[in-house]
Amino acid sequence: MKRLLRPVGLVLGLVATAAFVWYAARVLQAQDLSRFASARGVAAVALAALCYATIIPTSAFAWGTLLRGVGAPHPRRSLMEILAISQFAKYIPGNVGAHLGRAGMALARGVAPRALLSSLMTETGLAVAAALLTGAAGMALSGVGPDIFHDDGPLGHGLATAAWLLAAVLLCTLAFKFGMRLVPEAQRTRLGAQFDLAPWPAALRALAAYSLNYVLIGVGLWGMACVLLPGQAHDLGLLIAAFALAWVAGFFAPGAPAGLGIREALMLLVLRAAYPAPDALLLVVGMRLATIFADVAIFLAGNAAVLHSRRRTASP
Repeated sequence: MKRLLRPVGLVLGLVATAAFVWYAARVLQAQDLSRFASARGVAAVALAALCYATIIPTSAFAWGTLLRGVGAPHPRRSLMEILAISQFAKYIPGNVGAHLGRAGMALARGVAPRALLSSLMTETGLAVAAALLTGAAGMALSGVGPDIFHDDGPLGHGLATAAWLLAAVLLCTLAFKFGMRLVPEAQRTRLGAQFDLAPWPAALRALAAYSLNYVLIGVGLWGMACVLLPGQAHDLGLLIAAFALAWVAGFFAPGAPAGLGIREALMLLVLRAAYPAPDALLLVVGMRLATIFADVAIFLAGNAAVLHSRRRTASP
């Protein structure tokens, strides 16, 4: 298995690198980046990138919690290395490269296939639920949230749809929880033999970790706004909600590498509620730059950690 996964991983890595180069060139050529050439602009992007990079240890904690919940614990350092390297493949169109690379690395490092599948499927649902929950909470805390939901334009309709999705996720979760109690014990046993479900305490801890991801990224966006647009009032709740809701749209966008275009469009719509169009566009472009630079740094750090682990293991 390892002999097969290594060449496949090499090919996937080369494809991901080529896709990232194309992606970065497209983003950089399509925008006016003169505002980011100053020391203030660099500091703003660096601050947002630093907050964005915290998703790796937080997501590793959540993934490790789910794996332990299904009886397949794995070292958190190894999970961080897997996430840091495999996330780079999200720039491959189709939104499947990161999942394939992550699964291949996890299998090569001894994660059981059944536990891996269970944790990844659970993670997908929890990550989407966390984004919708965080987005709804941010809009509720925002001073402009109620006005946006009453807007008859595309922004109001889009956020209303997000609210309905959040309600649907919560209702489906409750329905599943109580519906399973009505299933005969023999059927529950048969289902458990095919798919491991993390216990509720583990799932709730993972949900809290994924929610923290969006909050930290939103804090980075807020810090960027404070640096780039001094003297203005910045609504932290709105900025957190802007990224969380935009992430959901980008996640479900078919074929868009890293949600390119889709995420920016929704972020721009949300931020227009509190910023003039030029300022909102400045924050959207700055956040995309921050994620690009952070992903490169994360990828390099992950590879450096893997090389260090291999040298330490090979040393007498």
